[in-house]
Amino acid sequence: MEQPILYAEQTWRSQRIMVIALLAFGVVGGAASLLLPAFRNVAPYDLAGFKVQSYFIYAIYIPLGLLVLAFLLTYRWRSRVELLPEGFKVKNLIRSTFIPYELVRTARVNPLYRHFEGARKRYLRSGPARALGPKPAVFIRLRSQDERFPALQKRLGARLMEGEILALPVPDADGLALDLSARIPRAAAVNRGGQRRPKRSR
Repeated sequence: MEQPILYAEQTWRSQRIMVIALLAFGVVGGAASLLLPAFRNVAPYDLAGFKVQSYFIYAIYIPLGLLVLAFLLTYRWRSRVELLPEGFKVKNLIRSTFIPYELVRTARVNPLYRHFEGARKRYLRSGPARALGPKPAVFIRLRSQDERFPALQKRLGARLMEGEILALPVPDADGLALDLSARIPRAAAVNRGGQRRPKRSR
């Protein structure tokens, strides 16, 4: 099972207007400076001793827009949660973090803004987090006593991690929480302590 992390989806939605504007500015400006007489008669720009026509200046915006587009699409495609037989992966643009199921204590669903309370409200000032705040996210409580926990916490970052809680906004938060809960290893025996232990049969 694999689900996209909605931070990347929201970033794509908010930034695609900028991509369209860069491409349109390059195409329209370059075509106008190349075809219209008023632009053709303008003296070329002097850039460090090189004479450059105005339509070349506008044309720079086209590859720039394509680079931004490629970055956003790659970020959107890479940012995912993938369930595997022994654990799950949290992927982002440049890395993939594997978390064994044995490190998971609980998985429940809450609105994402619950992850950014108190001093962490600064994360809600950004567009993606603010837009996703009311939406459901999977809150995964990890075992902080495990020796692998500090390295995982560092790799996942402060936006996803708060203490021992990992919050992941995904389209089907309920489904992911159920799948994780079904895969969490259960203790073979529960220590009830003292008087709560069942009596031995005689």
